[in-house]
Amino acid sequence: MVAVLIAVPAFASGPVYPDGWGDPKSLDPGQPCCIPADLNGTGLVGGAFVVESNDHKSYAVFALTYSRDEREQWHRLVSGPVSDVRGLRVSILDAGEGKLPFGGVVVCSARRSCRLYWLDKGARRFGSREHVAPAR
Repeated sequence: MVAVLIAVPAFASGPVYPDGWGDPKSLDPGQPCCIPADLNGTGLVGGAFVVESNDHKSYAVFALTYSRDEREQWHRLVSGPVSDVRGLRVSILDAGEGKLPFGGVVVCSARRSCRLYWLDKGARRFGSREHVAPAR
């Protein structure tokens, strides 16, 4: 008896970034470029993504959320020249921290200035405010 194995490659499918934006941008060692999270309470995991523009001149931090019918919605939180990526840190605050209904995205620049971005219940756009970064 001859057993035949058929190898079927498995392709992981990630999100399709907005027009003009390409691959995730590498950050400093130990700093993730992509962090999964449900940022709007649908139970569907999107997250925060640091992405480089197709022309490689700029970067943006996007939040990805999904509607209940699984349509993806991209929200540009911050952007700048690609040279500003060095020292950039992105993290997720869990729901309930800072009285956030669904959690939020914290973006800290190399200058240690940080902003918190979040969605309120029923909101279509992320709000933002200064955020005090924890001491290293």
